[in-house]
Amino acid sequence: MSGKPVVGAIIDLQPGVQGASGLGHVAVVEKILSNGHVIASNMSWGAYPWQVTNVEFTPGPGVTFIFR
Repeated sequence: MSGKPVVGAIIDLQPGVQGASGLGHVAVVEKILSNGHVIASNMSWGAYPWQVTNVEFTPGPGVTFIFR
């Protein structure tokens, strides 16, 4: 686990962080942007929970990345 993003990592958002539900949220990091933010593929996020969406997240408090 780390606070630094890696493509292919699982991003883990703690409850309430960056719009995560009260249970938190996980997604897969697809891309790291030049500003340090990440694009992650998600389900159960936003208005269409049954579709895969790409969402921009910001590394910081309450956000960890899980990878080998």
